[in-house]
Amino acid sequence: MMENNLLHTVKQTVAKYNMIAPNETIVVGVSGGADSMALLHLLLQLQKEWHLTLIVAHVNHCLRGEESDRDQRLVEDVCRRWGVPCRVKKDDILSMSRAAGRGVEEFARGFRYAFFQQTAPHPIEGKIATAHTADDNAETVLLNMVRGTGVTGLGGILPAGRVIRPLIECSREMIEQYCERHQIPYVTDSTNLQDDYRRNRIRHHVIPCLKQQNPSFLKAVTRMCDANRRDSDFLLGLGKELLEQSRREQGLDVVVLRKAHDVPLTYAIKYWLRSVGLEESAYHIEKIKALIHKGYGKCSLGGPREAQVSGGLLQSVIATEKTMDFSFAIAKKSGVYALLEKSATVTVEQAQNIHNSVTYNQLDCDTIGTQLVFRNRRAGDSITLPGRPRKSLKKLLNERKIPAWERSRLLILADENGVLWVEGIGAALRAAPTAQTRTIFHISINNTLME
Repeated sequence: MMENNLLHTVKQTVAKYNMIAPNETIVVGVSGGADSMALLHLLLQLQKEWHLTLIVAHVNHCLRGEESDRDQRLVEDVCRRWGVPCRVKKDDILSMSRAAGRGVEEFARGFRYAFFQQTAPHPIEGKIATAHTADDNAETVLLNMVRGTGVTGLGGILPAGRVIRPLIECSREMIEQYCERHQIPYVTDSTNLQDDYRRNRIRHHVIPCLKQQNPSFLKAVTRMCDANRRDSDFLLGLGKELLEQSRREQGLDVVVLRKAHDVPLTYAIKYWLRSVGLEESAYHIEKIKALIHKGYGKCSLGGPREAQVSGGLLQSVIATEKTMDFSFAIAKKSGVYALLEKSATVTVEQAQNIHNSVTYNQLDCDTIGTQLVFRNRRAGDSITLPGRPRKSLKKLLNERKIPAWERSRLLILADENGVLWVEGIGAALRAAPTAQTRTIFHISINNTLME
């Protein structure tokens, strides 16, 4: 009965999520493990009924030496005996991931799916079938909970799309019994037996405890995931509506977004990030929300992309690594100097009221040199602030949490002896006014970008 139960469950799952249409080509990812071997066997049973074309794709990651080669040989041998076309990709994933500066697991997954897509006869048509099970789904939900997640993360592994998971409602126990009954050969990845990875620790220790509390735990997780995916789709729809309401020719209207409730705003940003091909992380979403409510500024979205709020619009832009260096010589007298989007007004007068603020700063005119320049930051710049030890500007700006995109735009006043003053931070100790100061050098900054 086990094979009938499993086949019946797979048919129900395929119909429930509308996974497969007649006459489709399906690339089946087969690792050689019990799950993927059972998936291939089941699809072969359904091949004639559904008029399917099946192609097996196997990736040898070369991560386990001879064991990896053993897996490849098994898959190739079974495909020959079962009459299924088999495509194999073999590469040194460890070296490739190190060269790319990425984690091995993350890189291997991306490499695998890229090969599956390349194996398909058409770049956008046909399906890719993977052997994710109900156990895999439960593990993913728990991992998402450990990291901190919302409704979308509690939706677990997506059952269908171009990638389909016909075993997503089947337990691993059912699958192993199916393999035993049908004498389907399979291999066991030795790393799955170790507790070196977080997923393995959840698999070996957490899920067994939860199954003791509820023997139907996997079914309960499946129901929860279905409900959360429906909720997530509904909320994403609200976000999409808000996004369309705010859409303008050059970006998104910040005023419209700012007036929205936090939930549709969250999903609007999530949908926007997805639409421009960027990561939908909670960190980036909160950063963008802060920009929307602030009304200006930028934040990194990873890689070369930034979210920018300027002129009432939210936009995705390519980050510039460095603003072009600028330097403007000035004299110890009143004047207005246009620098990028800012202007610096300098006045010199007798000392009366000595005070400092972010946009109105004073220096002791008699202590500064004669070769004065307004410029942006340079490598090696440092400053000694009153009451503090000498520090590099780089370290000081890090401590003040000034965003990287702002740093090369900050105005600096320097003389022949180094940095005298930094916009938003103030004057160096050697130029700071004291009770003996007779003449004040005032700097006032007008940042037209912020108005």
